[in-house]
Amino acid sequence: MRTVLTAFLFLSAITPAYSREGESEAVPTAQKNGRQALLNALATCRVSEPWETLNDTTDFLQRNRGAAAYLTEQLKSQSFEQENKSRITSDFLELLENENRLLDTAKRIDRERGEYYRESLRFDALRLFVELISGGRESFRFSAAQFNEAYFSLAEGRSQLFQVVLPPDYSPNEDYPLFVQVFGSASSLPTREDPFIRVRPNGRGVWGYRSMSRYDVMQVISLMKTAYNIDENRVYMTGTSSGATGIMHVAAYRQDVFAGLVPLVAFGNDLPLENFRNLPLRCEHGVNDWTSAIGNVRVQFQKLKALRYDAVLNEHPTAGHGIRTPPPKTMQWLFELERNPAPKDVLHTCEHPRDGRAYWLRIETFLDPHKIARIEASADAESLTVSTDNIRQFSLDLTTAPLRQGQKLTVDGSPVSYKLDSEKKQLTIFENASWQTSSARSHTGARRRAYGAGAAANLFQGEPLLFVHGTGADNEENQFLRQAASILARSGGPQFKPANVRFPVKADSELNDLPLDKYNLLLVGSPETNSYLKKIASRLPYSVQDGVLKAGDRAPLSLRGAVLSFHYFNPEHSSRLIYVVSPYLNEAERKLFLKNPRYFLAGSPGFKMIDQPDLLVRGADLRIRREMQLDADWKFIRVEGESNRIPKQFSDRTHLAVAHMKAARKTANVDLALWWGPEDKGLFGGYDFNWLPTFDPASYTMADYAVRRRETESMTAVLSGEELRDIFDRWIATKEIITWPELKKENIEADGIYSIVIPMDLVPKLGNRKKILTNVAPGPAIMPEHVANEMFSPT
Repeated sequence: MRTVLTAFLFLSAITPAYSREGESEAVPTAQKNGRQALLNALATCRVSEPWETLNDTTDFLQRNRGAAAYLTEQLKSQSFEQENKSRITSDFLELLENENRLLDTAKRIDRERGEYYRESLRFDALRLFVELISGGRESFRFSAAQFNEAYFSLAEGRSQLFQVVLPPDYSPNEDYPLFVQVFGSASSLPTREDPFIRVRPNGRGVWGYRSMSRYDVMQVISLMKTAYNIDENRVYMTGTSSGATGIMHVAAYRQDVFAGLVPLVAFGNDLPLENFRNLPLRCEHGVNDWTSAIGNVRVQFQKLKALRYDAVLNEHPTAGHGIRTPPPKTMQWLFELERNPAPKDVLHTCEHPRDGRAYWLRIETFLDPHKIARIEASADAESLTVSTDNIRQFSLDLTTAPLRQGQKLTVDGSPVSYKLDSEKKQLTIFENASWQTSSARSHTGARRRAYGAGAAANLFQGEPLLFVHGTGADNEENQFLRQAASILARSGGPQFKPANVRFPVKADSELNDLPLDKYNLLLVGSPETNSYLKKIASRLPYSVQDGVLKAGDRAPLSLRGAVLSFHYFNPEHSSRLIYVVSPYLNEAERKLFLKNPRYFLAGSPGFKMIDQPDLLVRGADLRIRREMQLDADWKFIRVEGESNRIPKQFSDRTHLAVAHMKAARKTANVDLALWWGPEDKGLFGGYDFNWLPTFDPASYTMADYAVRRRETESMTAVLSGEELRDIFDRWIATKEIITWPELKKENIEADGIYSIVIPMDLVPKLGNRKKILTNVAPGPAIMPEHVANEMFSPT
C-alpha cells in the first residue's frame, strides 16, 4: 500500500503546475510537476527551516538533510544545466512509481545510468531518493568508491559538501576506522589490507581551523557516525601544512573524539598542549622545510616531552615541505591505536565553557570569564581527586566517569559528599562557599545567554547566524550597508580573507516572517539606519548621541571616522547573541572599510578568546580608540587607568614592538630580543604575522589596554657571531626585523655567542629564506602586564 508521503508526492507529480519565476516556459509541464514532487520530498528534511536541529526526528532525516539541501540548491539554481535537472527528476519519478520494487529499480538505474551519478554528479542521489521514498526503511548505495557527501550547516542553513572514499568490498554490516584528512593532505587511500573510510572536510579556508573550520570538521565526523558504521574508538586525523596546524587546533578542544593524530610539516602555536595527555601523536617534518620552519616544531615537542606525553617528532633530514602522506610505518602505528573513551586521568584547559568537555569531565561555568579555566582529575580504586582553577561549576558524566558509590571524592583538597543512583546520568559539582553536588538542574523556558569571552567569535561556532543591514538612510548609505553585510557574510571568522561560507543576509525591513528567536544576529548600521538596532538600543549598555559614545564609566568618545562594534545578548531573545557593527564614516572612509570589514569583528578568528573586547571602537585608519569588556553579568568591567593615555610613540607598531622586546628580554634574561620590523612584507601572499595593532593616541588609555590577558608565546635560541651577522645582513639591515637593544653590525663579534628571544610566529620568516635556528628551547611567556609597564611606566 502506498505510504502517505509517497501518495502525496505522486499526486503532486500529476497535478497541473504553473510556471515558477525564473523557470523557462519551454520546460514540459510533466517535468515541472515531477520536479515539484522531488522538491516536496526534499522539503521533508526541513531544509527551509535551518534553525530546526531535527534532534527529535528519525536518523534517516538527519543524515540526509545535507544531501537534500544540496540537491534543492541545484534544482533551483540557474547555473545547473536543464539536462541534469531533467535526468535527476526522471529517475526520482521512476523510483516513486515503483515503490514496491524500490531497491530493484534503484539497482537497474545504477546499472544503466550510474556512470552519471558516479562520474558527473559524484553524489549519491539514488540513496537519498530510496530513503526518502521508503521513509528510511530501505537503503541503497551506488557502487562508486569515491563520491561527495553533504552535511547540513545549521550556521548557514545550507549544505556543505565533503569527500568520502570507501574501502574495497565495503560492507554496511562492518565497523570501519574513520580517517579524517583536512586541508593540505594528499590521498591516503584505503586498501583491502587496510580498510578504512577516508573523509576530506571542506575546511572553509579559515587559517588555523578555528571558528567555522572547526565546526566543519566536527560536523563531518558527526554525520559519518550517523550514516556509516564507524568504530568510534578508531577515529584518526592527519593534515599537511596549514592542515596540520588545523588538526592540532581541532583536537586540542575535542581530544576525546580521536585515537591518534599525525600532523605533517607543521604543528601550530598557541596550543593548549596540556590537553593532549590521552591523545598520541606523531609529527613528520622535513629539516629543509623553508615554508614551515622546523624550529617551532622542535620547541613544541620539547614541551610535550616535559609533560611526558606520547608525542614523537620524526625528522626527515633531506625532506622539505613536500611530505604529503604519513610514511607506512607511521600509518601502521596510527591504525593500531584505539581511543580510551574513559581514561582515569584527565586534564583539560579552555577559554570558553563551550570547549569545556573532555571525556567524562565538563567545565560548565568559569569564575572569571576572562581567565583560562583548568581542571585535572585522577582516579584509583579508592578515590577520585579533582583540582580546579577558575571554575565555578563542573560536571561528571556518570556513564563513563570512574566514580562508584563509596569512593572518596575530593575537589581542591576538600572532601565532597555525593549520592549516586541508577537514574543519574550526570553529577553536577559547584562551588558555594564550599564544593557541593546536585543532580543536573533542569530549566524551563528561555534563559538569558551565559556570557562567554570571545566577542564576534561566539557568533561563528555553528549556531544559525543572520546578517541584517539597515535601510533607514539615503540610497547611497543603504547601498554601503548592504555591501558591508554581504562581505561580512562571507567571513568564517578570520580577519584577513573571505572564507568558504555564505551566511544569509536580510534587510531590516525583511524580518517580519523570520523566527528571530532562532538566530544570532549580526547587525550592520546604527540605530538611525537599522530599525532592529533602533528597537533594542535603549536596552544596550551604551548609548550614542550626536555621534558621541557613552559606555560604562568611561569618558565620552567621538565616533566620527570610526566603527563601533559590540557583542551582547539579544534583549528581544535573551538566549541569542547579537553583534553590532555601526560605521560612522564619510564616503572616502567607507571605501576603506569595504576593503576588509572583517578587521572590525573583534575576536573573529577565535584566537586568544579571553583577550577580546566586547566593545571595540576602531578608526577607518585601523587605529583602536577604545576597548572594553563585559563581566559574567553582561556589565562593563570597571578598570583603572583611563587618565593614563598611551604615549604617542606607542601608537606606532615599531615602538610598540620595542616595548614587547624590552619585556621579553628582561623575562628571558638574554642578549637580544627580535621582532618584526617596519619593512616586513608578510608571508604566504602578504599575510601579516605581526599581530600588533595600532592605537589612537588621542583616546587610547591604559584602561583600554587592560583587556589584554593572554601571553605571547616565545622561544629562545643561541647564535654564533657569524650566524648573527648573517641575520643582520639579510633581515635587520633592511628593517624587516628589529632588535632590542638596537644592534649594530660592527658590535657583533665573529667568535661571540649570543642568546636571543623571538616570538614563535616570527620563526617562519627566517625559515622562508632557508635559515634554521639551532639550540632552540621554549621561551618565557611575554605577559601583557609586563608590556604595559614598558608602555605606561617606562623606566
